[in-house]
Amino acid sequence: MVGKNCVAIAADKRLGQQFMTVSTNFQKIYNLTERTCVGLPGLATDVLTLAERFRFKTNMYRMQEEREIEPKTLAHLVSSTLYERRFGPYFVEPVIAGLNKDNEPFICSMDLIGCINFAKDFVVSGTSGPNLYGMCESLWEPDLEPEDLFETISQALMNAVDRDALAGWGATVIVITPEKMITRSLKSRMSHYTCIKSLSNWIHMCNCSEYNPLLLCVITTLIYDVIIYIHNILLGHWESVFAIDMSIQRALPSLRKAVSTAPKRTLYTTPRALSEHLFVHRDKENNNPKLKFEFTKENLKRAKDIIAKYPPQYKKAAAIPLLDLGQRQHGFTSISVMNEVARMLEVPPMRIYEVATFYTMFNREPVGKYFLQLCTTTPCQLGGCGSTKILETLQKELGIKVGETTADGKFTLVEVECAGACVNSPVMAVNDDYYEDLTPETTVKLLNSLKQDKLPKAGPQSGRHTCEPATGFTTLLSEPKGPGFGVRSDL
Repeated sequence: MVGKNCVAIAADKRLGQQFMTVSTNFQKIYNLTERTCVGLPGLATDVLTLAERFRFKTNMYRMQEEREIEPKTLAHLVSSTLYERRFGPYFVEPVIAGLNKDNEPFICSMDLIGCINFAKDFVVSGTSGPNLYGMCESLWEPDLEPEDLFETISQALMNAVDRDALAGWGATVIVITPEKMITRSLKSRMSHYTCIKSLSNWIHMCNCSEYNPLLLCVITTLIYDVIIYIHNILLGHWESVFAIDMSIQRALPSLRKAVSTAPKRTLYTTPRALSEHLFVHRDKENNNPKLKFEFTKENLKRAKDIIAKYPPQYKKAAAIPLLDLGQRQHGFTSISVMNEVARMLEVPPMRIYEVATFYTMFNREPVGKYFLQLCTTTPCQLGGCGSTKILETLQKELGIKVGETTADGKFTLVEVECAGACVNSPVMAVNDDYYEDLTPETTVKLLNSLKQDKLPKAGPQSGRHTCEPATGFTTLLSEPKGPGFGVRSDL
């Protein structure tokens, strides 16, 4: 989880095989540098193996480069390590958190084969993932100070773990600041027995009615304990019988008080601080359902022509081209554009929301007049001068970072996956046009032209024709012989 010039990472301590607990103090977070940690939720043997491999690789990097590895570089190292075993993957989904040399927070997560998910607010992994998403979305706020960040990530983890039978037994929280790395341990639910008294106390404090879900949870837990109680009596496990008996005795008074309490009041939660990086819509002044959107006459005719290409029962297949048409007219795919497309296709709006949030080419926030999409995948990193230098040039010339828009609203800069023009790398798309074979010099020249609203000729900026060999032709150097060459004259 990201804070203001700080970052935090947390994990529970339980190791188990399904519902059988094997260890209650299993390490899942490893400090690879003084400012970078990696969390490894997954299969225990793979966790231990990868922890040693990552420690070895970071030590080798330190020896060879004579400097500490940056968090983003570590993320790519971890990703490539996992991808090497993609046909027999490690059952681990790593989470990386750290501060770079400029004290900027960095977090990311990845799947079993190393597909990286970068984020600017929070990432989650493990069996408690669905619960953690909800808690983090509710509690996280931008620019949290270290202590506030610790409190936020702790509350999110503890509440999520309490709803996950496969996690628990305390937690470890590490907060990384520019000055130091703070490690703290938390106590959480240790077993289902200790939950009984806690839940009963919560009910008593909240003065809940008999329909409160917490009360139902306590009753269910008590019934389960009674069943286990009888089972242990039959088997002669008297120590377990005594422990369960004491637990039930402690819980029953609170339960009776909760049931008999007459006053009723609702339960309140903390204010919602929502993440902008989740696939959700937040009403804004320039993007809310009250702002009506209609296609122009020309675009309305185009839309009807597009819909006419599909059978009536399958016209919902026109969702993507209609959303693209709406985005080109409106500038971005607002909620009003989605609603209008849903109305025209006679489908529930949710069907259109699903499409718009799945495909990254639909911009659900306004972008600049010139939408700069720089490819930073491996071929563009290696081709020519490398896309890293192009990215640095763009950020320096425009004064913005990835994902930001210039103050005059003219340029928006984003990183994208493979643009499909690897032979002409580095490549950047400006709106719909590709500019290839870029160098820092040609990038500056391109930006200067765009600032004057002059569109340079798209394609390679090195002078070569399309994707012909950069080093010159090596075959087919002579003129073709023409029809009949080499064929017998009597045929």
